[in-house]
Amino acid sequence: MLYETLTNEVAPGHVKATLAFIGFERRMGSNERVKELFYKAYKSSIGKKDAKAVTYIGLQYARFLAFKSNEVGRACDILDEATLAIRNYKVLYLSQANLLKHLEGLGMISGSQVETGNQGKVRNNYSSKVTEVFERALFDSELSTADKKEVGLAYIDYIKEVGSNVGQIKAVQSKLREANILQSVA
Repeated sequence: MLYETLTNEVAPGHVKATLAFIGFERRMGSNERVKELFYKAYKSSIGKKDAKAVTYIGLQYARFLAFKSNEVGRACDILDEATLAIRNYKVLYLSQANLLKHLEGLGMISGSQVETGNQGKVRNNYSSKVTEVFERALFDSELSTADKKEVGLAYIDYIKEVGSNVGQIKAVQSKLREANILQSVA
């Protein structure tokens, strides 16, 4: 009751008060109430276009959905929605990519090696939700040039971790150079 009064009357919309209330409900085992409160706080931060709040609340909400409610698809959707609403905040894109990498590592979502024929040749391409996030940040966002460079370097590091051949790394490096995101890459 104290947390509810605090979040509704004393400090409505205050992120820390809302998260304290959510924490209380989590400790009480009220998962449906937690989802409801997260959703309300998340939608409020999206409505205000508050990049830091969207990132902070959205990431916690997505983690709760993925790890406590086993709603991995919904968790991915929340972060996709966040990056569609807040298109100029590097931390949001990198946080989404990191959570997705973690989910891939646990086998909760899958990256795939796809074989495609190209005039009789077979090659592997790595495709994943993580790749989609990096490419959206690099080619379909409002990030600054400096932020895109940092995201580009993180993308190359990711491909180096998961790629199955050097050609995949070189393809990403070339794509980033062509887009003038990275001039020289190691």
